[in-house]
Amino acid sequence: MLCGSYTNAVMVGHTPAEFGIDFITSFIPTAVVSARVYLAAPRIPALIESMTNLLAQYHKQRGAGPGQPRPPQPPQHPGFGSAPGIPGFPGFPFPPNE
Repeated sequence: MLCGSYTNAVMVGHTPAEFGIDFITSFIPTAVVSARVYLAAPRIPALIESMTNLLAQYHKQRGAGPGQPRPPQPPQHPGFGSAPGIPGFPGFPFPPNE
């Protein structure tokens, strides 16, 4: 029986003969490969053409531009969202400059 799964990320790799596409489901703090697909390299141009046409159809139906999510902005508060050893994290650098 065929079934689908939700993914929110994708990674693509290739060899001279084929492309490997990993569809990833990522819910912090874990991520798993939900599906792995191998496709012969000569088939990739047809896949790209199909995806390009579908994306154009999607934009035509739903519009593009203003409805698109904005890229994430850096934190406004020093140290927020940072990790030890990273500039902006309280206590960096180690030891503190005097």
